[in-house]
Amino acid sequence: MIHTITECRAMVLHSFYKNDYPIPQTSKIIIMKKLIFLIVAMLLCGTIFAQTGFITPDLEQIKKETNDKKSPHYFPKLAKRFAQADTTMDIEDLQAFYYGAAFQEDYSPYKYYKQFDTIRGILNKEEEPSKADLEQALALTKEVVKADPTEPNSYYYQYVIYSMLAEKHGGDTAAAQKAQMQFETLFYTMTSAGNGISAEDAMYVTHTSHEFLIMSMFGFQPISQALIPKGGHSYDLLYVEENEYGVDSLYFNIDLIIQSWGRKLPSSSKAKEAEKTTSIDIPLGSYFVIELDKPKKKESKFRLVSLDAITDTIIGDERDSLFKEEIPDNQIVGYFCPTRLYAGSENIYNCLIFVSKCNKPLFYNSDILINGFSSFQSTSNCGMLYNVMGNEMWSDPIKIIRISNIRTKK
Repeated sequence: MIHTITECRAMVLHSFYKNDYPIPQTSKIIIMKKLIFLIVAMLLCGTIFAQTGFITPDLEQIKKETNDKKSPHYFPKLAKRFAQADTTMDIEDLQAFYYGAAFQEDYSPYKYYKQFDTIRGILNKEEEPSKADLEQALALTKEVVKADPTEPNSYYYQYVIYSMLAEKHGGDTAAAQKAQMQFETLFYTMTSAGNGISAEDAMYVTHTSHEFLIMSMFGFQPISQALIPKGGHSYDLLYVEENEYGVDSLYFNIDLIIQSWGRKLPSSSKAKEAEKTTSIDIPLGSYFVIELDKPKKKESKFRLVSLDAITDTIIGDERDSLFKEEIPDNQIVGYFCPTRLYAGSENIYNCLIFVSKCNKPLFYNSDILINGFSSFQSTSNCGMLYNVMGNEMWSDPIKIIRISNIRTKK
């Protein structure tokens, strides 16, 4: 049985997808010690948990225990043990730690750490990073760990950086081994609930970016996605390019992500109390309403009236049915969802579909976050006409769209 950190470390055998997880070619140690996981071959064949089976996390029990100061699974206690790389933590401890983070006040399933952009920039420099560069990158990883000790990317980058410091500057190899162990353990925990081949064996994640981390570890390249409600649960179904394992898609249980909306989204009844803004980030699978006080020629301020999670895939030729209710003046109502152009279509796109009831034609900027990892990328400078349904469409596996700079003059 694979239960402890020490045992789970024996599963190392598969590599990172090079575009998302750079391995500096200048470091022989890192090349030889790349984190390679046996999970690619064994997990997909269902042999890792042959003796015990996959272990579905009891989310309600985890919620209760991780917020109970008297419980051994109280989240700060687990975080302290994990920070010390406590090898006695078993799968129940690890699941309580990883999934318990979703029940803490500062949990955000779409949180993006800009520190990773800087770190990748340092590691991907044409010239070999200096000791000062590496120390800067290491400090950035520690910032993320402090904000979220369950973020696996932090430990991966720590492993890479500590290994480079050890090889080139006589740094601490033990620190590299500790970070390696912590990363492997979190990855093991994320895949402990299932192999993702079916909804019944879905992998559970707390952040959308972790879906793409897992696929990168498997060597899979995503091509499209869909939100699937089934049996009272919500799933991200991600289709992948042809691969040697014959896997065409993976299921991720996103109940924790969907449930977080109920704790964080503003209600329509408090619309007038909402803070004014000039930019909004809308996650995939959302119905939203925004209201402009007075549309201006320059950047206009607006309020978020409501933001609700939806799990259905929209059918493109049925879009008219989305806007049955009368839209008040100066409001923009929209959907940002996976969409099939027609019923039965195999192709799934991510679409922003909206109607504006502002008296003047509006322009806006849109940016997308591809794969949940990259920085926002500008797409177009788009227009909205009065009471005319408009849409943008992407084939990329994107997670968030940012709408900003709404104005009445281009």
